[in-house]
Amino acid sequence: MKQKISSFFRDYWKKLVLVGVLGLACVLFDRMEFPRIEVFVRDALQYLNSTENVDKSLVTVNIDTTSTKFKPPYKLDSIKPIIDKLQQSKPKYILLMMEPLDLSSEIAAKKEIYSYFLNQSNLYLNAIESRNGVSSFQQDSLFSSYPRLLKFIITSDQLTGAQDKKNRRAMIHLNRQGPAEIINGLRSLGLAPKDVSYFRYNWKYWETTQVYIKNFKLGTFGNLQSSDILADKIEPAGLKDKIILLGTHDEFSYLALPSVFDFFGKVESKNVRENLMPFQETVAHLINFYTTGDYIKYISSINDLYILFFALSIL
Repeated sequence: MKQKISSFFRDYWKKLVLVGVLGLACVLFDRMEFPRIEVFVRDALQYLNSTENVDKSLVTVNIDTTSTKFKPPYKLDSIKPIIDKLQQSKPKYILLMMEPLDLSSEIAAKKEIYSYFLNQSNLYLNAIESRNGVSSFQQDSLFSSYPRLLKFIITSDQLTGAQDKKNRRAMIHLNRQGPAEIINGLRSLGLAPKDVSYFRYNWKYWETTQVYIKNFKLGTFGNLQSSDILADKIEPAGLKDKIILLGTHDEFSYLALPSVFDFFGKVESKNVRENLMPFQETVAHLINFYTTGDYIKYISSINDLYILFFALSIL
């Protein structure tokens, strides 16, 4: 009972602060820059997201790149053991969150890997858009013909400047091409992503429609370690019929930074290495967003702000 009361007040003070700030923002709206209000409210809503709407079918596995067995570029004998071990657990799918540059560039070794991947009927590759310093399986001379490619698109972290850096956006619609390709890709996995029309509070930018993704603590989707799986420290039953996202990448992700509401948490570090998040975790957040429809509503007007203020005041 004491724990429940403690938990209530721990979360309630955050709500009181948010309601107070929203009330002040409503009063001073004409004298404040709306983008600043919107960014702060979005960050606060993220921090107050105490009920995690999480797709339990997703499990992330991190390949321990500190191990001598997993030093890129990978040949088949280094990547095969972890995939074989995962397959023993009978997962529904394995999504490999890597780039061609992670694999050996030797033609014979590359073909050997391709052949092995091809024989894994539930193995999908990440066909991320080619961008600065990133190689894509979709554009690789050999892997471009691979039959199971999924194209994930996550927009640049600071597309609209430093104020926007707390959250990532997911692309849901491109005006000239239609819904994002990943929507059909997820349907091919037997998932049921929400239609574009579901995301009413979206953000328009150039000729695209985007929405803000909620993020959860590292470990929400598992963040299991390859070394533990190879050492049989992970119960196989926990991976059966799951969608496993297997990767090695650490990236500078603003999903990993603390909120402005986290007064007693760590201060944002200028050391990029301290703000790394495994890429498979970022993609898990993206898939979770599409399948659960849980996202951060974009506050686009003073009316939205009023509605939010009164809703929080009476809840």
